[in-house]
Amino acid sequence: MKKVFAFLLLISMIFSACGAPAAEVPAAEEPAVIESAAAGEPVEVEFWHSLTGAYGDVLNELIDEYNTSQKAATVIGVYQGNYQDTQKALMAELAAGGSPDVAQLEASFSATMVAAGALRPMQDFIDDANVGLSQDIVDAIYPGFRSVSSFDGDMYTMPFNMSMPVLYYNATMLQEAGVEPPETWDDFLAACTAVTSGDQFGFTINPGNVWVIEALMMQNGGLLFNADYTEVLFNKPEAVAGLDLWVETVNQGCGKMQGWQDGRTEFFNGNVAFYKDSSGGISGVRDSIVADFELGVTHLPWGKEQVVTIGGATVGIFSASPEAEQLAAWDFVKYMTSPEAVSRLSADTGYLPTSALASDLDPLKSLLAEDALRASLLESLPFLRPRPSVAGYAEIQSYLREAIEAATLLQVSSQEALDTAAADAQLVLDG
Repeated sequence: MKKVFAFLLLISMIFSACGAPAAEVPAAEEPAVIESAAAGEPVEVEFWHSLTGAYGDVLNELIDEYNTSQKAATVIGVYQGNYQDTQKALMAELAAGGSPDVAQLEASFSATMVAAGALRPMQDFIDDANVGLSQDIVDAIYPGFRSVSSFDGDMYTMPFNMSMPVLYYNATMLQEAGVEPPETWDDFLAACTAVTSGDQFGFTINPGNVWVIEALMMQNGGLLFNADYTEVLFNKPEAVAGLDLWVETVNQGCGKMQGWQDGRTEFFNGNVAFYKDSSGGISGVRDSIVADFELGVTHLPWGKEQVVTIGGATVGIFSASPEAEQLAAWDFVKYMTSPEAVSRLSADTGYLPTSALASDLDPLKSLLAEDALRASLLESLPFLRPRPSVAGYAEIQSYLREAIEAATLLQVSSQEALDTAAADAQLVLDG
């Protein structure tokens, strides 16, 4: 692992970033002219990621293809565990004075890395006349995904394996009950009530699902923070009403309280009608179904507004890497986020295409023409909204999770629960 003395100056900043306000982007130096890699031995690029199983197989195929497509760089993929494991590994490595060259960053974690000065602005490479991206390529990145990667108007990362929460459903069960897939939360509650009987339930309840509640708050006109992330807003009336709607829905008697894994099993076995999970998991959901039923998928039910929150990860290049490694890492990132590679990644995994151009390229084009379920996921792309991008959001999420659980289990009111979480979260923002 490369030891980088420059990062010793950032150690305290990195760890304090978990309690810092919104990512304050360090003043950028004048970007140097990026030159072509010198002839000779290929530059070794270390890429830390969180994809395993079938997803990891697709990623490794793309890495191998990149390595054989040129002679200037060799990318070595290093699996670091799930997003949280990768975050911990990055924090430890940076504190020790090292870094990978490029890493997959859970979307809300990017802000911590930016605030710490750990990332080379991707905009330096994008704008470079020699190795940058055409405006057509940049413009084709869906605005919601571009916003996830942007800080103070510049892209610091590139959108990679992006996703959103969706509602998987047992189409056979709904047809037998004479109900349609829900458009709104009222529709959802009505459908759940209609199918609930005996050991059969409308949906499984994971009481601490922050991702879904973020969307519900936004759908109701609420904000989680103000624009510059200096003030917590998720205990304001609009956001509280979003949690109230969730609490009302799950306490109508048509849901079954279970953890995430048990809920998956109940759905796969045909015992519940609805199951909320990531769009990126559609292939795994299909492969895991045990009972004989037709699978359906749709957007989260809409509230007052049509909003769906963005999940998944971006990729970032680390500023502590030598310039040659950074340049090679950019060449790899450019390859992995090209419309051609995006088409492959999306078609083979279920992750959302980050580029509008990818949907017009095979294999994704052919897949969407044949697979109505996969095609339906793209209908929500105009309604994507980024999750909070603030240093320390991992800690804030833990407070939100506790609040959601307490309100869902009727231990306290939504207002009381969110007031407590907001007070703790404000301390994080204030540093």
